Amino acid sequence: MQVTALDLARRYEGLKEIPGTGTNPIISGMLGLVLAEMAAGGIGTLPAVPPDDETPWCATLPAQVAFLLNLPRPAKHADAEIRRLALRARSWLMIGTAIDLKDAKPGWDLVILNRAGGITDPTIINAPGHVTFYLAHTAERVRGFGGNQGNQASASWYPWSGQLLGVRRWWTGP
Repeated sequence: MQVTALDLARRYEGLKEIPGTGTNPIISGMLGLVLAEMAAGGIGTLPAVPPDDETPWCATLPAQVAFLLNLPRPAKHADAEIRRLALRARSWLMIGTAIDLKDAKPGWDLVILNRAGGITDPTIINAPGHVTFYLAHTAERVRGFGGNQGNQASASWYPWSGQLLGVRRWWTGP
C-alpha cells in the first residue's frame, strides 16, 4: 500500500477554526509542533506561540504531515533563517525541488502562492503567501488541499496567474 502526504493531509479535512475567543486544540498543537522543532534547531529567539487559531496556519498542515512521515520541512532546514521562518507559507519554497506547474502531481507536490496584491518576488520568504497540496489546475486556476482555506482544512481553487510563486516536489515522488 502506498500512502502519499496528501492522503495523510486529507485526514484533517474539515478541521476548523473556532470562531471568537476559542481555539481549536489541534490547530494550536500543529503550530506548537513547528515552534518546538524550530527551538530544537537552536535558532535562538522564537516567535510567541500564536494565542489562537485565527493566526495564518496554512504552513502548519504540510509541516504536521512532514513530521509524521519524517519528510523535509522548513523547521528542520539546514539554514537557520529558513528554520526561523518555518511558520511562513513561503518557507516551503526552500524545500524540495522546483518543478513546473504542468509537471505537478496530486499527492507529491506543494503549490506556494502569493497573497493577492502582495510581494511577487519568490526569493522574499518573509512575506505573506499561501501553501497548499497540489490537486489539479486549469489554464487560470490551481486547486489545492490545505489548511486555513476558508478557516478550515479543505480543497479550494486559486487563480495562479500572477500569484504562483512556485511548485515544489518536496519529497521523492513518481
